[in-house]
Amino acid sequence: MRISLIALSTAAIMSVSAANATIYDITDTLNGGANGFGSSGFHDQAGGQMGGTYVANPSGVMAGGTWDSDTGILAFTMNMIGGGTVTASGTLSTATSIRADSVLGYDALWGYVDFAFSGVSGVADGVQNFLFRDMWHNEEANGVDYASHISLWGDNQNYGNCQTAFCLGGDFRLAITEAPSPVPIPASFGLLALALGGLFGSRKVTRKT
Repeated sequence: MRISLIALSTAAIMSVSAANATIYDITDTLNGGANGFGSSGFHDQAGGQMGGTYVANPSGVMAGGTWDSDTGILAFTMNMIGGGTVTASGTLSTATSIRADSVLGYDALWGYVDFAFSGVSGVADGVQNFLFRDMWHNEEANGVDYASHISLWGDNQNYGNCQTAFCLGGDFRLAITEAPSPVPIPASFGLLALALGGLFGSRKVTRKT
């Protein structure tokens, strides 16, 4: 019985270790590119306009981050120009783009992301929630090119509220690279564990006789 349990445990460990989650490392913020992404950063949405004066830009030196395209879980930290950091956490879900005339081949993205500001010039410390959902406007505005980048374009309040309240918009193009797959436990490790378990079980039986 003991040997059977050990064998099952070993098989379970090996199957979990060999599973490959689709995880991407977020390596940098990118400037330039088509469709409104002249730079990456946060801008004022005074007057209800998505465009505005940039108030906080990332330095381009990332403090690390990941995105899991299976679960949608997103987390990364940006070092900001002038000091301070912005830490993002939330989910980005994928959906095939509904733009029938598109030839980009991107998957559209939508989701809620919290940005925690700390020591950033021009923006008070605290957490602001952003909604990225404008995939029907332009699939590159909120979409993913799995080979190179994620593009995000959204705001932290409903569009109409920005007529009377201070709002931030966010334009980001995040460089991504597929994270290395987990290394499966070698089959020889499982055989070793099974052998040791059998030896342990036989010693217990010997002591009882």
